[in-house]
Amino acid sequence: MVLRLFGGVICGNALLSWLVRNAAGSGVTRTLLLVFFIDWFVTAVVGLLGQLSGALNALGWSTVGLAVLWTLAFGYFRFMKAGAS
Repeated sequence: MVLRLFGGVICGNALLSWLVRNAAGSGVTRTLLLVFFIDWFVTAVVGLLGQLSGALNALGWSTVGLAVLWTLAFGYFRFMKAGAS
């Protein structure tokens, strides 16, 4: 059930990203990058806590790894790349 909810959130994020794809360089894009960064950061923290508590099996590390990867990607594009331009 939780994975279905999580999948729904990911589909919502994908749809939102698709709908604002032509708004490059605007405040909307920067705000979405911040929202996605926070979203994946919380997912990584909750996944890590669940993994360390033993609530997840060994495949739970893949969820944590993907969440960390997306957190780093969205953090880079929101904070680092924006400061370089």
